[in-house]
Amino acid sequence: MQDFELELPGYLNNFKIVENLKRVLLRSGTEYIAENLRRCYGELVRLDIIPDGELTILDAWLQDVRAFRDSLALTGQTSGLGALGVALANEACVSPTELQAVTDDGSEWRG
Repeated sequence: MQDFELELPGYLNNFKIVENLKRVLLRSGTEYIAENLRRCYGELVRLDIIPDGELTILDAWLQDVRAFRDSLALTGQTSGLGALGVALANEACVSPTELQAVTDDGSEWRG
């Protein structure tokens, strides 16, 4: 029940969230996924949709993602990188196809 209560602001403010996140300037390129995600979370904090403690949790998650990526690179494995890209795309609320389009054309993307 507590999880649902924590998610209520997202449901009750859906339009406000969408309209404000549309205005967040996101940079193109896979190297900016974490930065873009942090910008979106920052906007949600500014709107009082999520508490600012979520930024700490996001930073820890991003650090884990980087560690996972780096461990794959050190071992020479690449098969996990595709799954990691999909996971990041899901976390950023875009489809892998949209993510690919963003990174291919070199322009900035606003979602």
